[in-house]
Amino acid sequence: MNAETLDEYTLWIEPKGSAHDTLKSTIVGLANVVGAPVFEPHVTLVGGIHLHQKEIMNAMKELAHGTGPIILTFNSIFATEAFYKSLGLECNENDQLNNLRLAAAQAFSIPLSGKAHLSLLYSNASQEIKTDLIRTLPSDILASATFTAHSISLWQAKGTADQWKKVTEVELFQA
Repeated sequence: MNAETLDEYTLWIEPKGSAHDTLKSTIVGLANVVGAPVFEPHVTLVGGIHLHQKEIMNAMKELAHGTGPIILTFNSIFATEAFYKSLGLECNENDQLNNLRLAAAQAFSIPLSGKAHLSLLYSNASQEIKTDLIRTLPSDILASATFTAHSISLWQAKGTADQWKKVTEVELFQA
């Protein structure tokens, strides 16, 4: 299998409903083509957290307090050499998302890296294969991926992506 392993906690924003279904079926389809791991669709707020779950959950509650629902839209499809950013959708920047990502990075003393995105494939496949895969994506993938996030989820990323487990979820709410 085309896979890498992790041992950390990550904070995500996950789509629900039709956006989840569309994105999950896209992830499964792409993974099946290249023998890659299947994972839940998400936008990572911050990864690389190495604290006890209780500490992380307390920080999550603080992050969620005063942050209402966030609308996520996407502006482009990308492919890179990085395994966990192999092929995906780049998020349109908005103040709510940027502020939440920055607050999460500060809460866990982790540098904020790269632009917000939603990965569709974790793989070491060649750029040529990824370019071919992009051509197979539905023409409305950017629009159909749009969703409103109502929560932050904590995932234990231990092992390969298909072994990761959701620990908890905290609702975003305005003060």
